[in-house]
Amino acid sequence: MKLKTFLYSFSLGCCSVIYLNTSFANSTSGSIYLNNDAKKNFTSQIDEVFTAGKLEVNSKSCSINNELSLKESAAPVGPVVAVSKVLSYGDNFSQELQPTSTWVIKNVTTQATLGSGTGSISNFNFPIPGDYSVEVVEVISCIPGECEHTHDPSLISILVSPHKMTFDFSTIQFSEPIIGGQDYSNLQINIEVLYENYFNQNATFSNCNVISAGIRTTFIGSVNPMFQNLSLGINELSYTISGKATKDTYIMFDFIDINNQVVSYYYPTKIN
Repeated sequence: MKLKTFLYSFSLGCCSVIYLNTSFANSTSGSIYLNNDAKKNFTSQIDEVFTAGKLEVNSKSCSINNELSLKESAAPVGPVVAVSKVLSYGDNFSQELQPTSTWVIKNVTTQATLGSGTGSISNFNFPIPGDYSVEVVEVISCIPGECEHTHDPSLISILVSPHKMTFDFSTIQFSEPIIGGQDYSNLQINIEVLYENYFNQNATFSNCNVISAGIRTTFIGSVNPMFQNLSLGINELSYTISGKATKDTYIMFDFIDINNQVVSYYYPTKIN
């Protein structure tokens, strides 16, 4: 039986790595084993090495690690985050970003740069329909892995639609008051909308649903088929909804516009 132990240790900053290569060879069978004396020997040598290594590490400084940890780190610091937005042509786009973050807005098709800057984006106007992207580079001055603030999105995809629909809630009318606990199957909601189109074309309003939101409310409906063809200018929409609401609650209605975006209307009074 032969016991050969090679111990190599080195340290970098506050880190110490110990490589232990131990081979046991039996001259006849090649089997690996330790008798009691060998076990004591082996354990004793390991204890000595780890004790020496610990003393050696404690005597060294962490200047290398500290120097690296305080360096400024550029994005991507966290996971890559992609966000999608839908706007109508002529709408403004705003996005809160870290003060040191930089951004570039591009046309996806032509790759032309429309604008760039540092910090938050405020009221950037998109007058022409199309696909756009906002590429954000976040720069953080802190210890990597210990930053607790939320991270900026790395990429924002913006679809600018040629359709624009504006609900005029001052014109909204219900065919009858909503009474708490009562089931409705044919409640009518009428409202006027202003429809505009970048190409001055009419449109079909097919995705035209409405759903209520609030405590235990179940109203859902859609625009009547005869009102689904939109022309430029003012259009009257008529929704048929069914469901009910709970007494002594406040509710609202989420209308889906032609761009598949939610426009909310708050029912003005408590449900009696």
